[in-house]
Amino acid sequence: MHTINEIKNIFGSWDIPANLKIEDITHTEWDTKEKSEWETWQIGDEYHLKTNERSKMIRNIKIAKALKEQGLSSEFLPIPTKSGEDYLDGEQIFLLTKKIGEPLNLRPLSDDEIGRLENNELREKYGFQLGQSIAKLHKALKSVQDDVKPWEGNLYEQGKNAVPKVKKLDMGISDDFFNDYIESFGALYEKLPKQLIHGNLCGDYAVYENGVVAAFKGFEVYNLSFPRIYDITWGAGEINSQPVIDKYLKTLTEMLRGYDSINPLTAEEKRSVYYVLCATYLKGYGWDYPETAEINDLTARGDRAIVFLSQNKRLFDNLI
Repeated sequence: MHTINEIKNIFGSWDIPANLKIEDITHTEWDTKEKSEWETWQIGDEYHLKTNERSKMIRNIKIAKALKEQGLSSEFLPIPTKSGEDYLDGEQIFLLTKKIGEPLNLRPLSDDEIGRLENNELREKYGFQLGQSIAKLHKALKSVQDDVKPWEGNLYEQGKNAVPKVKKLDMGISDDFFNDYIESFGALYEKLPKQLIHGNLCGDYAVYENGVVAAFKGFEVYNLSFPRIYDITWGAGEINSQPVIDKYLKTLTEMLRGYDSINPLTAEEKRSVYYVLCATYLKGYGWDYPETAEINDLTARGDRAIVFLSQNKRLFDNLI
């Protein structure tokens, strides 16, 4: 870890005032309780200084520049050094950026915390525009995916592998639900477009400025190749965090329509909305949380969501 004096010397490589306050805002990993490998300092009120392993830094800079070409900002968009470079290069890479929103909370959230993040007027009010912004995000990510080499996950298999565990919980879910998931989504999944996506567009990962989606955060954590529609369905919020399901469905529909207006959805993607949601919640049962993790609210929300989905497939038909 670096001292404040070391950081003062480092950010002298940029054309910013030398007397700005420096605060170490490196987060602690919620599961291991260790400091993140992403060392981050807030410089004054406007800037963040970051460092990590070289390849991860370069990856995120490439993503940030691709986003800029689509009119979106990122917390990894470089502020050039005095010599015009994207970053300070030495034993480690140091990157100075504009502060974008507040630092993310990277642990499982309680019902109250999720409620404050998910039940917000911005997502409901700007659902169509949010969908359009995710379409631009995906265009940017696709343009660099060969360079950043994302981890390729199989959403269908992750959900399928969790089925035996969910059955043992005896939540009153019919075998017809599980059989339909395995057979219908199994046939559909291979036809879904897959690419580098964000992977966790929930809460405050979308940053709004003056009623416009200005940026997306979170690329220091996520590097995933998945069905692209996953970002839309998960980005609409947690099903059980909404006061009524109608609000969730309205937001999801607007996001799908907005996305489709810029990056057209395939017929298979439109048919897969329900199954992608099912897979999203099923795969959660396959995660191995440490015994010290406080996940009671998260687990309860997952239980409520999968029971609801098993009983209400018709609500998700023909949303677009």
